[in-house]
Amino acid sequence: MALVALIAAAGLIVAFLKMSKERAAEREREKPVAAEPQVKRGTNGEVTLTLDADTQKRIGLKIEALAPKQIHAEIKGYGHVLDPAPLAMLVSELASARVTAEASRLEFERVKTLAGQNNTSARALQGPKRRRDVMKCKGKRSPNNFSPPGAAPSRSEAIWLISSNHSPSGTARSSE
Repeated sequence: MALVALIAAAGLIVAFLKMSKERAAEREREKPVAAEPQVKRGTNGEVTLTLDADTQKRIGLKIEALAPKQIHAEIKGYGHVLDPAPLAMLVSELASARVTAEASRLEFERVKTLAGQNNTSARALQGPKRRRDVMKCKGKRSPNNFSPPGAAPSRSEAIWLISSNHSPSGTARSSE
């Protein structure tokens, strides 16, 4: 029996030593792979990134020598963006004024023809004539003296309206 106990004790010792070696090998396999650090900081705070050839190929990084290029001179220009809505409104009003002016001109021509045939009175001819004259005045506005709708007429328009005895609405004022 002593011999059996001795053999059993020796077997346990051998098994323990073998298990210790396996545990050490397993700890070695589970140890994280220690790669050299890829990001390094210099003494002045600059950051250096080091990539091996396989990583450079995998991400498509290519390193080439700089080639000389000609750079065209640039000029800085400053400005600001304007809201196009007021301009669009003025363009629309201009188109409307042109249509109205053409209608006034045609009405004047029609009444003038009727007056030439003695089919209308001289007074009936004055209304379309004055509206035509007002539309001519409005049509002569330049961008520099254009007064928007609802605003006071420009100086030249005011002088014309006063001297020709017209009101801004296109009807003759009475001289009472």
